[in-house]
Amino acid sequence: MGFECSVLNVGGPNANSPGHSALAGTKSQDATSREQSHDCSDNEKHVAAGDFDDMAKCFLRVTGMTCASCVASIEKNLLKVRGVKFALVALLAQKAEVQYDPALVQPPQLVALINSLGFSALVLDDFKVIHGEAELVIRGMTSVTCVDTIETNVTKIPGVVSASVNLATQRGQFRFDPDRTGPRQIVQKIKDLGFYAAPFTDHRMDASYLSQKEEVKKWRNSFLFSLVFGVPSMILMMYYMAQRMILKRQSLCCMLPGLSAENFFLFLLATPVQFIGGRYFYVQAWKALRHKVTNMDVLIMLATNVSYFYSVVIVTYFILIGADHSPKTFFETPPMLLLFISLGRWLEHIAKGKTSEALAKLISLQATEATLVQVDAEFNVTAEEHIDVQLVQRGDILKVVPGEKIPVDGRICFGASMVDEALITGESLPVAKKIGSQVIGGSINTNGALLIVATHVGKDTTLAQIVRLVEEAQTSKAPIQQLADKLAGFFVPGIVLISLTTLLIWVAVGYHDVHLITRFFARQEYHTSDDELICQFAFRC
Repeated sequence: MGFECSVLNVGGPNANSPGHSALAGTKSQDATSREQSHDCSDNEKHVAAGDFDDMAKCFLRVTGMTCASCVASIEKNLLKVRGVKFALVALLAQKAEVQYDPALVQPPQLVALINSLGFSALVLDDFKVIHGEAELVIRGMTSVTCVDTIETNVTKIPGVVSASVNLATQRGQFRFDPDRTGPRQIVQKIKDLGFYAAPFTDHRMDASYLSQKEEVKKWRNSFLFSLVFGVPSMILMMYYMAQRMILKRQSLCCMLPGLSAENFFLFLLATPVQFIGGRYFYVQAWKALRHKVTNMDVLIMLATNVSYFYSVVIVTYFILIGADHSPKTFFETPPMLLLFISLGRWLEHIAKGKTSEALAKLISLQATEATLVQVDAEFNVTAEEHIDVQLVQRGDILKVVPGEKIPVDGRICFGASMVDEALITGESLPVAKKIGSQVIGGSINTNGALLIVATHVGKDTTLAQIVRLVEEAQTSKAPIQQLADKLAGFFVPGIVLISLTTLLIWVAVGYHDVHLITRFFARQEYHTSDDELICQFAFRC
C-alpha cells in the first residue's frame, strides 16, 4: 500500500508573527511580502481541505512483538474497537498506524488495549495538521480551580483554539493557529499565572525509543541462563544414549525404584530452565490466552510444558509403584528448546536494532536548542535568549553561529555562510548561502554567523517530515506480506489441532491393537509395558 503526502510551504512571518517588525524597512521587503501572500494562500487552501476530514490518524510505538502472529493479534484487536476504521502494524519498525473516529475513541484507549495484550505501546504522533499542538508539563497546580484558571486564561490568547489541562498527570494539551501564536506565548502565559510550564518531551523526536538495548539484554540473559543448563543436558543425553548402546538397561538403573540417574540429573537441569529461563514465554503466553489469541509463545509453552510435566508425572508414577526400571522421559526437551529459541530471540532483537540505526542517526541530527534574538531595522541584535527548539515559532528570528546546527527550516535574513547539507542532499561540500536563501533544520553552519527567519517548525520541518516518511515506509506492507500475516493467525491453532489429533490417533490405535505399533517401531526397552510403550510413541509423534 502507499501513502499520500504533501510538503506544505508554510511561509514567512506575517503581521501577527513574532519578529515581523524586525524585518520591516529592508531592501527585500517587497519580495518578502510577495512570499507571504503566496504562503497565506497556501495556508487557506490547507485549512479548507482539512475541514472535511472527520477521521484522525495516530501512530503508536509498539514493542514486544516477536513474529507475524503478534502483528495479526494486535491488528485484529484494534479493529474490534468501536471507532477504529483502519489499523496497520509493522513488526520491524515497531509501529502501528491507526485511523479512528475521535468522537468514539482516543489514542490512550488504543495504547491501553495493546498493553493489555502483553505488549508495550505509547503514542508517537497524532498527526493533526490543521492546528499546531503543544503538550506541556505544568507544575504547581493544587486543585481544579488551578486547572480552570489556566484553561480560561490560555484560551484568551489570540490564536489559541483549545486548552485541556489534566491535574492528575500535571500536563496540558493546547491547540493553536501557528500563524498567530505558539508554544512560547502559552508557556509564558502559564508562568505569568504563577505556575511552572515546559515542553513535554516528544518521544518521537527522541532517538532513544529506537534502542533495542533492553530487549537485547533481556534475551541475552535468558539465553545465557538456558545455556548453563542446556549444554549439560545435551552432554548427559548423548552420554546416556551411548551407554544404552553398550549396556543393557538394567545396568543403568536405578538410584531408587523407578528413578534412574539419567532422569534424576536431567530433571535437575530442566527445572530451572523451564520456570526461570522460560518465564518471559509464560507471561506472554498467558496474556495471549487471556485475550483468546494464540501465538508462538503459546506454542513454545505447550511444547515445553507437555514434555516437562509428562516426564514428571510418569517418573513419579514409576517411583510410587516401585518399578524395576525408569521410564523414557523428555526432560532434555525444555532446556534445548528454550536455549535455541532464546538465542533466536536475542539475535532477532540485535537485527532489529541494526535496522533502526539509520533512522536513529537521522533523528539525532535534530537540534535541541535555538538562539532567539530581537533585532532593530538594521539587523543589530538588541537581545538574545536560548530556548528549547520546541518553543520556536513561525516567524521567529534565530541566530546561528559557525559550527552550530540550524535549529529549524528558515530563510536567511542577514549574513552569508557555507552550510553543510549532506544529511539532505548527500553533497560532500558545503553549499553557499546568502540573504533570501532557504536553510534546512539539522544542517550545519560552517563559517559565518547567520540570522534566519523560522518558516517551518516542529513537525513541519524537512527533517521531521523525512523521519515521518521513513517510518511510514517501514510501516507499509506489500500485498504478499498482508497475506502472510493473515495465514500466520491460523498457524498456531493449526499446529495445536494437528498435534492433538495425532496424539489421540496413536493412543486409540495402540489400545486397539498394540501390535500395530510394535510392527512399525522396534521395542528397544526392556520390561516395557504396553501402556508405557503406547504413551511413549503417542507423545513422540
